[in-house]
Order: sequence, then C-alpha cells, then structure tokens
Amino acid sequence: YILLNGIPSEVASRIGNEAIKYAFFSLPFTVNRMQVQQPEQRLLNIFKGKVAEGIFLEFLKCQQFIADSSTCETPYFQPDRRDFMLNDYEWDLKNNFVHTDQLLYAAKNALPALIPDRYQGDQWSKRLQLSSTNSKGLIYVFTFMPHYASEKIPLLQCTVDNEQKKTIDLLCERWNNKHQLSEPYSDAALNSMFFSSRKPEDCYKFQGQLSMLITSVAGPNQWNLFKSRKPDVFADGLIKTKILNRYCPVNDLPDFHRYFKQQLKHIHWGEIISAR
Repeated sequence: YILLNGIPSEVASRIGNEAIKYAFFSLPFTVNRMQVQQPEQRLLNIFKGKVAEGIFLEFLKCQQFIADSSTCETPYFQPDRRDFMLNDYEWDLKNNFVHTDQLLYAAKNALPALIPDRYQGDQWSKRLQLSSTNSKGLIYVFTFMPHYASEKIPLLQCTVDNEQKKTIDLLCERWNNKHQLSEPYSDAALNSMFFSSRKPEDCYKFQGQLSMLITSVAGPNQWNLFKSRKPDVFADGLIKTKILNRYCPVNDLPDFHRYFKQQLKHIHWGEIISAR
C-alpha cells in the first residue's frame, strides 16, 4: 500500500480552501439521503469527501500521472459522476475514515472495500453506467484517512457562523436539497452570500497533518468478489457502516501500487508499506 504522510502545507491549504467552498455552495443542492438534521454535519460530510478527492488528485499530479478530472467534473448544483479519467478508464475514489489517528495500525487490519448499495440506482448499480462513450470501464480505488488527529480530537473540523447558518437554512428551504439542471447562482454570488464576513480558510481547520492510505482497486474483473453486506463493524472496530454496501476485503483486490508499478517507483509525500 501507499501511505501519504508528507503532504506539503501549501497543498493542504489549497485542498482545504477548494473543499470548503464546494461544501458551502453544494449543500442546498445535495440530497439528504442519510436524513442528517444538522446542516453543520452535512457540511462536514461534503467537506471530508472533497478533501479526500483533493488529496488523491494532487498526489496523481505530483507523480505526473496524466489524469483528467475536468471531463468528469460536475458543477456544485448537480450530482457527482466520476472523479477522473486515467488510461481511458473512469475512476472513482472510495474513501473511508477510520476511527484512529494511526494509519499504519489501520493498514494491518482487515480493511473493507465498500460500495454503497442502498437502492436500485445507487453506486453499485451505477458501476455499469459509464459517463463517457470513449471509456473502457469504471475502476474504483479504495483509500482511508484517519478520523482523528490525536486521541479524541477530529482531524477535520468545520465551523458555521450565524449568518452562514441563516443562508444555508434559506437556500435549503428555497431549493429543497435537490439537484438543479441549470446554475441557480454564480460563484461570485455564492461567495458574497457565504464569505462576506469570513474567509473560506476561517471556516475549517486541520487539527493535524493530512494523511491517506491508498490500498486497492476494483474493476470489471473484480465485481464478482463483492458481496452484499448489511450495516456492520469492520477492521476490529475501526470502521462502522450504517447502510447496505457491497463489500470485499481490500487484501483480496489488486494493489493500486502494483497496478502502476512503473509510475510509482518513487513515492512523493509518502512511502510504500507492507500490509499483507
């Protein structure tokens, strides 16, 4: 596996600023499938997903992969499709946060590759629906980040002031947490709504250094390995699921590192670790 534990601070800041803006902008247009009542928690969930995506894309760029995220990019008011194109395949990041601050410890446990399968049309059934007519197929890459920076202190935190909360409530009521076909507001308008009194960098905090464990990949040749799994506890309590997933141990899937062995002879921002 690849352990990223040396992400530069300027890269982390860029990832954080882009992720928090996307989280604020997209929240009123994101379906609340998990029925989370607190807007701050919904904001944090979106933020965490975009931070993970940002880390992985920055890592690919640093390693000089020719990955194209622009063709897969969706605006803030529409649902996500795929994360990037690479070697004529569509790629989608599946990141989970483990309840520890020690990724090396997590890597030694039986980590799960999870794909949501709550209903027909969820991510498992959509694996066969390609976004591009030119793509050869879909590949998932499974990554993990620590939930904690240290004992009991979450790594990623978001804060919302009273004015921002009022704006969130107003827009959620106006747009009913639904995707839109056309742009409701320009980026400049949303910046004015959300960041007139606070800068984006004042709305989140990294309580420690960002890190990520990159494990395995799954494509058409591995779909038969995934089994249906009800909400469960995995990896000695490091991961707890609340929804129905398709599941396979990451150890049963091809390593991302071995998949691109020639391009990953030298790892920037991290190291190769053994977890098998």
